[in-house]
Amino acid sequence: MAKKKERKIELDSKDRAILRALEENCKVPYKEMGRNLGFVASTIHARVKRMEEQGVIKQFSALVDPDKLDYHVNAILGLSVDPTKISDVGNKISEIPEVRLVASSTGNHDLLVHILVPDNSRLGELILKIKSIDGVLQGAGNIHISIFTRVYKDSHYVEPIVERETAPDV
Repeated sequence: MAKKKERKIELDSKDRAILRALEENCKVPYKEMGRNLGFVASTIHARVKRMEEQGVIKQFSALVDPDKLDYHVNAILGLSVDPTKISDVGNKISEIPEVRLVASSTGNHDLLVHILVPDNSRLGELILKIKSIDGVLQGAGNIHISIFTRVYKDSHYVEPIVERETAPDV
């Protein structure tokens, strides 16, 4: 099913600067953020409120370091799934607490699953649990496991797209 196209949200350079500052540290008081950006606090407040209402800002949350909480195995599973059961399988896998992301995809696998667990033993248990879900295809090539060995970048920042003026044809 095609995703319904939503109305485009217009963001100006002030909005983008505020988003960048919030994603860097959302605990900075608006007054201090305003000093850093050259805006008054009431401008920051009004724009943040508008972006929340528009759904640009979904929530404010803490970014936790998984290693500090003894989650040392970060893995991606690529799953081939019965095409008639992709939604059911995706929803079932989404119920597993250690699963951070479940997404249908194009390419070699129907679903990609991001898992964060304390150790390889727990990862093995979850893989067996996922393999037992009705609709997950079994056999060679249907399930691929990739464990992260080093993370070079882990960012949640989303750069707002700036409309570019097209250069005139020469």
